[in-house]
Parts: sequence; C-alpha cells; structure tokens
Amino acid sequence: TALEKTRAGADLVQLYTGMIYAGPTLPGRILSGMVRFADMQRLKSLRELRDTSLDQWASKPL
Repeated sequence: TALEKTRAGADLVQLYTGMIYAGPTLPGRILSGMVRFADMQRLKSLRELRDTSLDQWASKPL
C-alpha cells in the first residue's frame, strides 16, 4: 500500500497501473485513506511515518 511504501522511505508512489484498473479516482481514494490513518494515529504529518520501517524493507532480499 502507499502507507507501507511511505514507511519504507518513499516520497512518491507510482500509480499508473493502479489507475488503469481502479480508474482516475484512485489518487483521491489513496489520499483519503492516508488522511484517515493519520487522524486515527494522531499524526501531525505523514512525515512522521516516513522511514519507520526502512530497516525492515532494506533487509529483504532482492
């Protein structure tokens, strides 16, 4: 998910393929979900999530 990629350090998430299958409303739905998650976690910014699982992702084999 976009949240998992953010936790792994992503600043930008590619969604071209997702938009093919889910349509042009996908970016708004992703944003809404991320905002809901941030509200539930009482985050001031999604930056607080960035890199929180970087070590976990970096240790995975390619």
